[in-house]
Amino acid sequence: MPLDHDARESGGLVPKDVFYQGRRKREVALRPEPGIQTLVEFRASTAFLSSFFVGGLVRTDRREEREPASIITWGRKPYRFLLEPKYTHAYVERVSDSNSGGGFARWHLRAGPATSARTLSATETGCATDVLRCTGPARSVGYAFSPKFAVQGFDVRHFSEDGKKITELIDPSVLRGTFRIPGPGYVQIETSGPWEITL
Repeated sequence: MPLDHDARESGGLVPKDVFYQGRRKREVALRPEPGIQTLVEFRASTAFLSSFFVGGLVRTDRREEREPASIITWGRKPYRFLLEPKYTHAYVERVSDSNSGGGFARWHLRAGPATSARTLSATETGCATDVLRCTGPARSVGYAFSPKFAVQGFDVRHFSEDGKKITELIDPSVLRGTFRIPGPGYVQIETSGPWEITL
């Protein structure tokens, strides 16, 4: 069920934003702006143990291209991640296994320009995969991940402003330390648990 709003109805959100709520498997049409990555926020609203694959899809009259899942979610925490400007749709698929829970597994998805991501400043914390906008010059920052969720994997990557260059920033086996942000762009923190980044 699409919930598309204009700026007056959504507290100042730009008209390019997309809101959608659904259940189980769905594809959601995006409104990508030329040359600007899409920031996607996904959150399951029911079935506490549900897990989902969420990724990007290109669909035009001439072709269809589907990327591997950008993220795998767990529980009802919000997950935010970036999609390249070329993707016209986001796809959602529920992971089915003995631990995924029952019910309708309802979820909410919001998508807008990457420029709407929160800006990195001072100390930033989160509870799952998230995106921070970096507007300053190259700098070193501290980071820490929760050992409790380490077995599920974690990573930090830097995306250039146009999304054409992606840089791995940490050793995905080291829970805490420092990394260097190469310059303006976006930092995507990938984990299913708590994290912290400190300037």
